[in-house]
Formats: sequence, C-alpha cells, structure tokens
Amino acid sequence: MKSGAEELKVNHWGRKRFAYPIEARNNGYYVSIQFTGAGEIVQKLERMYQLEENILRYLTIRLESKALKAREKSAERERQAAQALLEEAEEELSFLDEDTEASPEEDETAV
Repeated sequence: MKSGAEELKVNHWGRKRFAYPIEARNNGYYVSIQFTGAGEIVQKLERMYQLEENILRYLTIRLESKALKAREKSAERERQAAQALLEEAEEELSFLDEDTEASPEEDETAV
C-alpha cells in the first residue's frame, strides 16, 4: 500500500444492493481490506477515503491480539485442510494415470 501499511488480505465482495439509498445510489461495490500498520496510517487512510468521491462509506476496525491469534489459527486450519485435499486429489490422479498406462497394454495382449 502507498500509505505504508502492510496489506494482508483483500477480499472483493462485489456489487451489492444497499439496504437503503446512499447519495441517490442503490448499490455499490464492496471490498474488505485487512492490513497491519501504525495508528497514524489509519488516519491517513481514512482521510484518503473521505476525499475519494467514489467511496460512499467505510469502516475501520482494530482487532485485539486475541482476535488476531484466533484468525491465524483458523487460517492455519484452512491451509491444512486444503493441503490434505490437494494431496488426496494428487493420489487419485496418480492412481488414474497408472490405470490409463495399464489399459493400452491390455488392449495389445487381447489382439
């Protein structure tokens, strides 16, 4: 980020309908940005958000260390689950490759 914050994660939620009109608009594009940085960075970012006419609303939330640790644990569990699924898929693919390689030999012996 230009402001000096370290960007951790950007999640584009996409275009959503507002619960009520904001500045004569009925929908907007939602983005969630997780970052770390010093306190003065938040002030700079919020000032940029205020000056940008395309940003209608913003919300800055400071997470306590306990919440950050819980998020890290959750992310680690997700990574482990994804890794296990990937390994399982690779095993299935290798098994299918072995079957595919064996099939032409069976055809040749049958002829």
